[in-house]
This record gives sequence, C-alpha cells and structure tokens, in this order.
Amino acid sequence: MSFYDSARFLTEHRDFSPISRFGIGILTCFMVSDDIEVVTCRESKGHRLKMTSVHASYALRELGHGDPKLVGLEPHGTRVLLRLRDSVDLSRRSVEDIVRYWIILPECTVEYVEDIKAPTRVGFDSGASALEHFYGTNSPSDSSDWSLEVVVKRLVETSEVAGFSAKASYDLAFVVFRGLHLERVFARVPAKPLPAVCIEGIRVADSLPGFEGEKGYPAALLSVRGSRKFRTTVSRSGLERDDEYERVAKLCIGLLYEHIQDEVSRIVASAGSPLSQAASASRVLRNQIHSGVRKELKKYAWRLFNEIPSIVIERAGDATRTMLRWEEVHVLPEFWTLEARILDLLGTISRDIGRELSLCEFISRLAPQLEHFHYSPLLPDADLWGYNFGETHHPECVECSRRHQYSAVRWVLGSGHASNLILDLEDLCGEDYFDATKRAYRAISTDLRGYDDQFHQFSVFAAPMHGDAEGIEAVHATIGIFLLPDRPIHRFWMRLRDEALSTARTGQSPERLADLYLVAESLRDWLRPSRTGTAAYDRWMRIWAQTPDQIRRSLDMPRSVKDVVERTGIFCARAFWRDWGKLSVEVE
Repeated sequence: MSFYDSARFLTEHRDFSPISRFGIGILTCFMVSDDIEVVTCRESKGHRLKMTSVHASYALRELGHGDPKLVGLEPHGTRVLLRLRDSVDLSRRSVEDIVRYWIILPECTVEYVEDIKAPTRVGFDSGASALEHFYGTNSPSDSSDWSLEVVVKRLVETSEVAGFSAKASYDLAFVVFRGLHLERVFARVPAKPLPAVCIEGIRVADSLPGFEGEKGYPAALLSVRGSRKFRTTVSRSGLERDDEYERVAKLCIGLLYEHIQDEVSRIVASAGSPLSQAASASRVLRNQIHSGVRKELKKYAWRLFNEIPSIVIERAGDATRTMLRWEEVHVLPEFWTLEARILDLLGTISRDIGRELSLCEFISRLAPQLEHFHYSPLLPDADLWGYNFGETHHPECVECSRRHQYSAVRWVLGSGHASNLILDLEDLCGEDYFDATKRAYRAISTDLRGYDDQFHQFSVFAAPMHGDAEGIEAVHATIGIFLLPDRPIHRFWMRLRDEALSTARTGQSPERLADLYLVAESLRDWLRPSRTGTAAYDRWMRIWAQTPDQIRRSLDMPRSVKDVVERTGIFCARAFWRDWGKLSVEVE
C-alpha cells in the first residue's frame, strides 16, 4: 500500500491529494535514463536510493543529519537526479519546454536552471494569469473594439476521507471578450492544444470535461485540488471516464451557466432595462456553450438554461414586459406567439437603442386601429429561439392575415394533444440511421452542405385557422409548421409520421428510415418560403424517383408535391406580401 493511503499520512496531511499512481512517475524515468538517484528527507532523516535499470538491484542508504546530499532538502524534501542517455533526442523539445508543458499551476515556487543562466520561473500563480498568457493575442478581431477578460468561478466541496473532513476545490477560469455587444462572449479555443485541466497544478487534459475540444468553445482552464476521486488514466494520456468525470463535467457546465446568469442580470440592470438585449445575450452565450457540449450532456445543459430568466413576456393590461425562466413558460396556462414584420422591426429597435418597447405601447401610439395585435400574454421573441413548445403546450388556433402579413398562434397548456404531430428522429435513432441518411442524401446531391445531422426534428402541428387568408392549408412559422386538419397535406403528414415512428420503434432498417426522412425534409423544403418554388418542386421530384415503390405505396406519395398542397395554399408571415403572387410555380 502506498504511504499516501496510510492512516498516518491521512491524519497528518488530510488536505494533500497526491497525483501519483502505481509508481508510474519513477518508472517513466527509465525511458530516458539508466542512472537515477533519489534523495529524500523527512523529519531531518534522509535516504538515498540509487537505480541503474528497472530490473537491477537498488542501493538504499540512510543519510544522517548534515550529510552533504541533504543540503537544500532538510527538514523535508526530495531531489531526483537523472543522467540522460546519449540517445535521448532533445532537438525537438528541450527539457525546459517539457517542464513548462506539464507544470502549469504549481503551489510552490518552481524554477528552471540551466548551466550558468539565471533561474527562470515555471508556471503561473493562477488560472487567470495562465489564460491571459495563452490567449492574450487570440482576439476575435484585429480591431481595438475587443478587449480580453478572464472570469473565474470557484466551487469548494467538503467530503469525508478515512474518517476525516477533506476539502476539494474547483477553480474554472475562462476567457471572455467584451466588445461590439453588451454581453461578454466566450472566447474560442485556438487550434494549438493548450491546457484545459490541471490536477494539483499539473496539466492532465487539453479539453474541458464534458466538452469536445475540436468544437471551439469554451477557452477555459479547470484547476482541481484536494480531490482523490478525479483522476487521470494510469498512462496519464487523459482523464478517467468514470462517474466522477461525469460529475465534474456537469459542474463545469454549471459554472459556465453562472456566467450567462450574471450577464443577463447585468444587462437588465443597465439603463433602459433592455430585456430584449438580455434575452439575445443569453441565447448567444447558450449557443456558444452548446456547440461544444458532448451530445449526451446537452439535455442537462438545457435544464440549467431553463432556470435562467431568458424569455421576454408582454402582457397587454399594463403594456409592460418582464423576463421569465423557461421552466416558468412551461407552466403558463396559455400564451400567444406572433410572427410579423412589425414585431421584427420593434425587436430590432429595442435592441439597437437599448430600451425595451412593448408591442401594445408601440401599436397604440402609431397605429391604434390595429387592435388585432393586442395579444396577451405574448412571447414576442419566441421565433428567435427555435424552441419546441409542443413539449409542454399545444396550439389551439392559428390566426393569419395576408393584408397585415402576420401569423399568431394561441398555445394552451397540455402536450399530449392530438394536434401535436411532432416527429423527432434524433431521440429515436442511432448513428447507423444518420450514416444511412447521409448516404441517401449524397444520392441526390453532390455534397452535404445542405445536410444537417442535428436537424432531424420536425415541429408540425394541426390547428384550426382563422383570418383573411382564404384557402390556406399550411402556415410556415419559425417555431413550427401548422396544418389545417383534414386536408391532403395533413393526411399525408399523418401517414408519413406514423410510418417513420413505426419503422424506428420496430427496429427496421436504417435505410428505410433514411428514405422517409428525405421525404419529410423535401416536404418541409416545399413549405419553406426562403426556397424558390421551382427548386423545391424539382427536389421533391428527385426524392420521389429515389424513394422505393413500397414506401411510395404505403404513403400514397404523389409524383407532384402540388397534389399534397398547392404553393398558394402555404402562408408565411415572413414572405413579403408583394411577392405573394410569385409563390406559385408553373410545372408541366
């Protein structure tokens, strides 16, 4: 048993957490040396250990007080002397480079001495100073509008080890840039590998637990001290992927989300109380974190975000706006979402001038005749989030107007409603499905630039429709697609959705599910106003030709997508009204 694990050591040094494991450190010395001397002193009693190879006999000699070899070590300390083999190549990396690579945050003074040169300090006093050194020149722009800052979050935990209370500290320092926007955005990790995790000051990993380093965010350094559970692999090639690793990964995500909360609070408290700016800031920072979080931890990250006030709500009674947490939105009995150019412009104005303006106040002063815009309670920025309201609510009705170019949806609490026609293939399928989908996509496209393997959720709903837009069977909105019940497009989507769910749940071939996905995606493409009618129509034709006969028969899939829904039967508030007549397409 290691002396570190003895009752005596734990009693005398309960706050010390060793990083050594199985003698790997001394064993690696033999990779570069056949002449190793270890001199150690404890309580003024010293020992000298001489080793020439792993398999040779060791010479152990006791050293008395005042022995010349103990100079500089008494009353306690250790010196390891290695005489390098002539075959050791230091042309690519010097000894100093190697020492500086591993020693980042030493608790004691570490100096490098070479020949007659003056000693130089190794390591940094804190994670903040280390990041300032590593990232000081990594500005997002050459412009002087950006300035680098380092934010530090700290967590201290107390646990019981061998009957004694022990403390473990987790210091997370991360780089942010303050510049063109109110929020302090996370800095991107540069291409050069830099330390991301230190245990007792020693570099152990180049990516933060829970994050995929190649995704670019966040530029951070985690320093862990006093933990006996958070360990490296025996080979020191990385961190042990165990329960403690997952716990620390969640801890890091939580500390980063504290920064989002801090930024939201700071912006809301600024002059004009710009809630829309704060909401935009929370979205930007959330997206930065989510871009790097491992897939299996994204739902945990979402839960943390749901606890931060980040969504603006407006009530018509007092024409005021406040901010809610998403978990508060989840339990609202009802609310409205609205897509209209006037609302987009109002949001832009609010963000640009830094003063919150309510839609009711804006309309009452400039166009009081537009009474239909007095929806309450209203989530004015809902379309910016891409959030799936179908998880907690269902649409009771949809109002749309060609004259005023808007669409409004009234949402009512309750997710298990027949109007919820969502198809979420991300949660149902494995990697073999995504691989099959990419292969099928290549069959109709020369590249994958239009393919997104994270966009396999189809937010589709059925709801009655009202307004002056006659003949409308489908409303395309940023937050989802709304279908008029008992129309051809509604019936076709029901067949497609049921077929996809059945295929996924019964474990049928991923290729069949990939074919169904392409049909669903081409239908969504036809409904998307940003696509030209001809391009979307041609794509449907290519998908129809590629789809197996068995699937076409089960879906009753027509050769022409116009038999599912005419282009003129699609409404989108973001399609400019003057171009409405151009949405139809003539196809022979």
